[in-house]
Amino acid sequence: MNGEIRRGDGEHINAVVAFSDIRNFTGFSNYLPDTALLQLLNEYFGIVTSRVEQHGGEILKFIGDEVLAVFPYTDAQSARIAAFEAMTALRESMSDLAAANARGFPDLPAIHVGMGVHSGRVFFGNVGGQRRLDFTVVGPVVNEAARIADLSKRLNQEMLVSQSVAEILNCCEDTYVGTYPLKGFPTPVKVYQAPELTRSCAFGPGNTAFLAFEKN
Repeated sequence: MNGEIRRGDGEHINAVVAFSDIRNFTGFSNYLPDTALLQLLNEYFGIVTSRVEQHGGEILKFIGDEVLAVFPYTDAQSARIAAFEAMTALRESMSDLAAANARGFPDLPAIHVGMGVHSGRVFFGNVGGQRRLDFTVVGPVVNEAARIADLSKRLNQEMLVSQSVAEILNCCEDTYVGTYPLKGFPTPVKVYQAPELTRSCAFGPGNTAFLAFEKN
């Protein structure tokens, strides 16, 4: 942020916002010793962080077992790229976790996650107290992404995306799950399965924006 480190410094940006957390983490934390619980968290955080950063995203927060990541964009084409990168990073994270589960973590349970993805305008900057600042994103888009991640658990889905993300990827017709109320939001929202990134999506191999992205 070029030295903007005072409370309230920041800017409004457009971003794809993703939340991921571990299923049954409360149960794990009730019986695992502290060293095993920390190892589980580090394995999980390490996988997700690596994939997000490989695909141009930023990890902004670890909240208990929850990861908050953002993929900024500025226009329609970069929104498609950001959404594509977010989907790819999260799918690769799930694949890496599945591979790690198959190998078996020593003395640790298998790690399964629930993810929620939304997009839109957020405040990106510093919030906090006089002596303790936190660099984060805030706004209704962030809240909705977190609620969609919660919903993924209730619907037994690994990843759900909002209507705005589905529209960016042009996959609303094929991946619609349903319309559900979210805590704190007055109107039920439409949610979608995370699309397979193929030619069925507007942004997939063969698409002009995708080819430009691959070239760069």
